[in-house]
Amino acid sequence: MKIVYACINQSLKCKKTNTFRIKNYSQERLIEVIKGNLECLFKILEFNIANHIHFFRIRSDLIPFVSRSIMDFDWQDHFESIFNKLTF
Repeated sequence: MKIVYACINQSLKCKKTNTFRIKNYSQERLIEVIKGNLECLFKILEFNIANHIHFFRIRSDLIPFVSRSIMDFDWQDHFESIFNKLTF
């Protein structure tokens, strides 16, 4: 039997960063939220690999506002080193 789960790891204390709304948007807050989300994702993926969990759905809010016109920050370049770390 294979074990899978979607989005939320109940075994780790790593949780998604607090809710981030457009009215609270700032580049500093955006960077903080994305960084926290990516660091959490890294911990979850490490946990999954160690526990032979090979299927996991990543939350759609990993990168807030990614499809909104308000997003004018080059998050791909800014977080490139973290994304490279996620490619186990």
